[in-house]
Amino acid sequence: EHEARERTLESGCASLKAQRDELETKNRSLEALCSEFEERGRVLEAQCGLLEAQRDALETKTAGLEAECREHEARERKVEARCASLEAQHDELETKSHSLEALCREHEA
Repeated sequence: EHEARERTLESGCASLKAQRDELETKNRSLEALCSEFEERGRVLEAQCGLLEAQRDALETKTAGLEAECREHEARERKVEARCASLEAQHDELETKSHSLEALCREHEA
């Protein structure tokens, strides 16, 4: 009876040792997996930081280009206004010129 109980205890101990070994193996695998995920997380955080910096730089560049475009548009409007003014002056001078030519012809006649 003692021998049977001893064999049962030895068998139970062996089973528990096998379970312990299996759990230790699983733990090592999980620790390795956790380390891998932590490393991936660090890499992703670094990539995100880089992308955020690039986004900020592009936003700054875009704002600068938009301001430059507004300046060009304002200059273009000024030039168009100056052109319109010069065209009006040209028309006025042509009208005066025609009037003077007509007056000269009258004096010649």
